[in-house]
Amino acid sequence: EKNIGEGVAAALAHALEHNTKIKTLRINFTGLGDDDAQHIAGALRINNTLEELFVSKNEIGDGGAEAFANVLKINTGLKRLLIHGNRISPEGVQSITEAWENRLERLNLNNKTLDLYTHGQMTGEKKQRYC
Repeated sequence: EKNIGEGVAAALAHALEHNTKIKTLRINFTGLGDDDAQHIAGALRINNTLEELFVSKNEIGDGGAEAFANVLKINTGLKRLLIHGNRISPEGVQSITEAWENRLERLNLNNKTLDLYTHGQMTGEKKQRYC
């Protein structure tokens, strides 16, 4: 089992707060847990430049899901969140899906992909749903 190590997610989050160049961040299969997800989500309260965040196949649970749900309500830059393959309960899934409305172009959560694409343009309603 991989784990990025204690303190690494906090350092990454700190760097992300001040970076305006990175558009995509992939930290899949790294053993991220709730505390790590909360650090990353905290950075996204400040960073609106990141457009894609991939945190799939980690150890994120409901605490991390709630942190991402809260940041989705205020972050205007994030367009895609791939967070499937974690330890998120149905309640955690619900918190993220309620928060993503009108924010993301694509959400991949526990093997469900929800799209907001219609003929290549983003709309305010779910036009396609793949489960």
